[in-house]
Amino acid sequence: MPWIYHSNRVVIHPDYQGLGLGQRLVDACSALMLRENPTYKIMAKFSSVPMFKSRQGSKYWKLTKVHRKMGKEIPGGNMLRQSGFRDGGVTAFSFKFVAKAEDILG
Repeated sequence: MPWIYHSNRVVIHPDYQGLGLGQRLVDACSALMLRENPTYKIMAKFSSVPMFKSRQGSKYWKLTKVHRKMGKEIPGGNMLRQSGFRDGGVTAFSFKFVAKAEDILG
């Protein structure tokens, strides 16, 4: 059974968001891992709609599942939340890296 590696969060400084840097970083890291061992399975899961749109437009990633979690109020805690904070639930997206290392690294 192949090793499965999973990424789920990329944070780019606001001054540099929207330039494709996060996507390129994850693509390059995924390709480097595959170069190390071609049997690795590279997956990603996140709830960011901009990242979803970016991955949808990439030939290197394939959507494998859409997860919908219903929101509910959880009593307790010490943080006051504004009304509407994830009340409608969260949608998360799972993708599989389908590129070959040489597609990205040359």
